[in-house]
Amino acid sequence: MAIQMAQARPSGRCEIGADQLRGDYRLLCGLLERFELSEDCYFRRDLMQLVVDLFEVHVAIREQVREPSPEALREREAVYELMEQVEGTDARSRLHRARGIELGRALQAYIAGEDMMAPGNAMLRLPRSPQNRALLRDHAALAEAAQNLLRLH
Repeated sequence: MAIQMAQARPSGRCEIGADQLRGDYRLLCGLLERFELSEDCYFRRDLMQLVVDLFEVHVAIREQVREPSPEALREREAVYELMEQVEGTDARSRLHRARGIELGRALQAYIAGEDMMAPGNAMLRLPRSPQNRALLRDHAALAEAAQNLLRLH
């Protein structure tokens, strides 16, 4: 999957392709699968940090494009709670791995329940602002890091 840079258009709006946001789900699931299979606790910790960062940026973009349903909000909160638990657990412990696996299942349930924002590669527009331009740059960098990591391992 190739990264397309989200961009600020001359019209003054920031845009990202719907397929890029859908691609986040594949990346997140791939990272969590690697988490589950890895024996290296420090690698798992780094994977989890990438999962958390990518998910947070994804959600921040997604919220500007479409209002989430009450069910999606509840599932997202469950994902955030599990992320906090994983981040607060020593990466060398078995509990860290178990919580990471639980997070993977919760994230898959969230993804399955989330409605898609647009078909194909429709361009999704965010209001033009320095924060949104930074958000889109962060998204592109995190997605690229996830792709590279999944390619290497």
